[in-house]
Amino acid sequence: MGKSQQYSQQPSLTSRIILYLLIMLVAQSVIVYGALHIFVALPPEWTGLSEDYEFYQKMLGESARLLAEQFTGDAAHDQAVVDTIASRFNFNVEILPTDTALPAEILAQFNGDNLAYDDRLNTLYLRYGPNAQLLQIGPLANNDILDADTSALLIFILVCSVVSALIFVCLLFMALLPLWRDAMRLRATAAQLTIGDLSARAPKAHSWLFKTLTEVVNTMADRLDQQVRNSKIIFHAMAHELRTPIARLRFGLTMMAESESKESFNRQLPGIHHDLEELEALINTSLNFFKMQQQDVLPKKQSVDIVTWAHQLCDALIPMKPSHVQVTLAIEDVSFMLDTKLATLAVNNLLLNAFKYTSSRVKLAIFTVDDELHIAVSDDGAGIPKEAYDEIFRPFSRLDNSRTRETGGHGLGLAYVELIAKSHQGTIKVSDSEWGGAKLTLILR
Repeated sequence: MGKSQQYSQQPSLTSRIILYLLIMLVAQSVIVYGALHIFVALPPEWTGLSEDYEFYQKMLGESARLLAEQFTGDAAHDQAVVDTIASRFNFNVEILPTDTALPAEILAQFNGDNLAYDDRLNTLYLRYGPNAQLLQIGPLANNDILDADTSALLIFILVCSVVSALIFVCLLFMALLPLWRDAMRLRATAAQLTIGDLSARAPKAHSWLFKTLTEVVNTMADRLDQQVRNSKIIFHAMAHELRTPIARLRFGLTMMAESESKESFNRQLPGIHHDLEELEALINTSLNFFKMQQQDVLPKKQSVDIVTWAHQLCDALIPMKPSHVQVTLAIEDVSFMLDTKLATLAVNNLLLNAFKYTSSRVKLAIFTVDDELHIAVSDDGAGIPKEAYDEIFRPFSRLDNSRTRETGGHGLGLAYVELIAKSHQGTIKVSDSEWGGAKLTLILR
């Protein structure tokens, strides 16, 4: 089953909202109904319900006594009083026969004040007169919500729950919609990256929750895309670079096979050894660069006295400096946090590159700008065309025919420098020097 079919079987946003709404309705109804019962069951001093209830019963009892005082014992008169009260107050008032059978729990309530109250029917009973006649007031209208009609109560709770749930879901939907969109876009980008589309990038997130995650995914995709591109460049370039020493080796071996004398045979050996050494150097340099390019280079920074470090670096390069080249130093007396191993490798490559293309002068200037260390190497050579500023940092790059393997190595020096600059969250810039040559400025942070 394909991924698209799997995604289509998953619940849609609308169906999920409906499901959540139904769950919320049931939950709200249960919570409200239970809360009412719990509220009534709370101690009277918390709710005040018992005081109101007792006051209501007391008021009803006193009203019944006042009514009984109007009775004279004449049946017709007493019934007329009852009818008048019933018609005015719109509730049932009735004189019961003295032998009326009442439930045992009602009879048990009669005491010195001759009152009994039926909570279930909301009815008051009063015994009055010498013959212990029985007056019934009620059933009265029920104002207790818990004793009201259950279906009506549930319908009311359900309607309130629907309204509140709809409002809540709308607010929740408005709050979560940006998150949902960002999540779907991020998932789509991840799916594209998974199938090998390294050009896919997640759109800018509108929610703070996915903003950082989107930036991380895009940064990861950029690095992965760049690594794949660099790998292809390296592999193609290595294949091209390997052709020359391999061709020379093949030619030398052919000449050795056709040699008619030992002297002729031995004359080919130095060339073959040289080609093997060049081949080994090319492979080692390429593999080291590829390893550094694939891995995260974590600089081990320490406080370094820049003047001392710069002089040590230049002294180590004296054997490789052409005799006709004059090196000028302009070093600021500061200390800076850097990885001396990586920084030395970068500056060595910059100076060796300047030695190859300068006419007679090279300048090394090191100074700080804010929290950055600027290392500028200038020469008075032919310079670098502006359109080639980016090209010189590509692996195995050579700008023209004059920059051959003999003068330009394998074309990895400046690529190394760029990697080291990035490891220090820095960069490298190309410009014209004060003498018209090239000026490369390494910026470390």
